[in-house]
Amino acid sequence: MKITKIIFGFLMVFLLITATTITTNAKMGAKKKSGNTTIETDTLAVEIKGGLNVPSFFFWHIDEDNTTYKLQLDQIFEAVDNNSNEVYNLGEDKRVANSHLSLASLNWNFSDFEEEKDSSDVTTAIHFNLTTSAGKGNPLHDNLLIQFRMHITSSNDAELKFDVIIDGYTFKDDSAMLVVGFKLITAGNEEPSQNDDTVQFGDGYFSSEPTAQDDDGTIAVGLSTGNEGESKKIFLAYEHFSGKLVHDPTIGVVTNTISDGDGTTDQDLRQIDDSLLPELSKAALITSSILATLAFIMVPSIIYILKKKS
Repeated sequence: MKITKIIFGFLMVFLLITATTITTNAKMGAKKKSGNTTIETDTLAVEIKGGLNVPSFFFWHIDEDNTTYKLQLDQIFEAVDNNSNEVYNLGEDKRVANSHLSLASLNWNFSDFEEEKDSSDVTTAIHFNLTTSAGKGNPLHDNLLIQFRMHITSSNDAELKFDVIIDGYTFKDDSAMLVVGFKLITAGNEEPSQNDDTVQFGDGYFSSEPTAQDDDGTIAVGLSTGNEGESKKIFLAYEHFSGKLVHDPTIGVVTNTISDGDGTTDQDLRQIDDSLLPELSKAALITSSILATLAFIMVPSIIYILKKKS
């Protein structure tokens, strides 16, 4: 009986260690080919097309490659916030004349990938930049720099964060806000729906932090959607700022489409899962299952042999 208790205790410790220590990072990789950049994780695939032209983001859930969403950098312009709600309302807020700048008219440069790796040489994060300048000869945007700093990590492999950096912008109207417009194409022609600082379309979403930073501190950021002709648009409206603007929106896919009935969103469910549970790869799950199975098969045999000898 004493031997049995010792072995049973050993088994429990073994299973506890197996369940809590076998963790791996999500699969993650990036590559460039023919001017296109592709990043893949266990959950999300993002393809950035454009070369030197205005970038377009194609992204989809890795298990649903027939459902693709496209987000294209479109334009920047100034607008007067007529109703003072810190949001650009299409058709209501007046655009400032001659402030429009088409992002497709600029040349964009892709940086090299910067990868972070853990002690096992597994990639845990990928970073790279998209940068453009308006060039000389443009009196309004002579010193303008626009940069998107892209980040994807294994800890949240269903989304791509991209810091928006706007530096050297000269406002034509000091009472106006600066609006960055994105063109959206959805897989099934879904209409975007907005909930506070998140716009969702099918299983894809665009999320925005409600504030940004400039040289003087914190400024307000408004998120809105609208249709211009046949084009769906997403707008980020930045309160009048000084110097360099830094803001961090996100694109991604939801990872659980089953309604829970209590108002908890898919993103909330994922955050709860990520914060409470270790992230296990399929290989880790299989390994732990095999070890546990072997333990349950072998331990009774060992007990039987020891009893027989005694």
